[in-house]
Amino acid sequence: MGYKVVIMLLGSIYEKYVNAVKYEELKGNIEVLAVGDIAPYSRTLDGWRLCTTDEALACDFDYILFSQGIRETEEAARTFAKIGIDEERVLSLEVFGAVCFDFRDYIRLHHAKQSIISINCWGGFTSHALRMKFRSPFVNLFMNDSDYLKLLQDLRGYMDKVLVEDTDSEEAKKQPYPMAFLGDIQLHLNHYKTFAEAKELWDKRKTRINWDNLFVMMYTVHEENARLFDELPYEHKVLFTPFDFGVGCQICLEDYNAWIDNMEKDFWKSVNGVANGKLQYYNPIKLLNGDEDFYRIVK
Repeated sequence: MGYKVVIMLLGSIYEKYVNAVKYEELKGNIEVLAVGDIAPYSRTLDGWRLCTTDEALACDFDYILFSQGIRETEEAARTFAKIGIDEERVLSLEVFGAVCFDFRDYIRLHHAKQSIISINCWGGFTSHALRMKFRSPFVNLFMNDSDYLKLLQDLRGYMDKVLVEDTDSEEAKKQPYPMAFLGDIQLHLNHYKTFAEAKELWDKRKTRINWDNLFVMMYTVHEENARLFDELPYEHKVLFTPFDFGVGCQICLEDYNAWIDNMEKDFWKSVNGVANGKLQYYNPIKLLNGDEDFYRIVK
């Protein structure tokens, strides 16, 4: 039996994802009870009942699929909460555009409220692609291997430290973006215009960390660092490598090596490429859910 859903509002996002919704319905993952709009102009649309938004909300649904972007959906969820609808039951219709999307698998991930700890922008790209709330401050930044491994050895301790702007180091003086220290760990805040902006979002997002469900990601071109990461006691983790280092948590992207001129400098491009949809390799929802069949390829 599929989850019962109502689609709320018409427009360009509805048009973009209507076929993806139809596919999930064909798979038996969902049942569309109604499409609600401010000014319904017919009795049905695309084979579904078309009605007012109030009539749609009166249905016995499991989830609302809101035909707007993630920010608008979050605002709508807060509004629906005022009339007794749990915010977790309101999803952006845009999630249907995620790579290898499956509604049942997505619902598992959605309710897990996972926090991604990431050495670089992979966590942000992955969260954005899946329309997940940033439940970690490790987005829009990067750090080197040694600092990241040190951080992971005492993650709670470092998260209690205050982020401080780095204005004096030689590295900071060379960069066009702000840099910071978290204790003795240096952070490159490469997607922020100012340190003030970065710190405001860092402080906000670190309060969202779900310590009961962490997913820890790293990439490295160094075998020794790969083995150090593999030994860390995190239940859910992944390591991207350009070669087979023989560690259990690795995803080896060796097939993309021919595209990289400088492995030490540019391997991150492949790592981010599999997160932002430029390179196809795995199912991100299954990967985060811990499913063993997350690979999209067979060698």
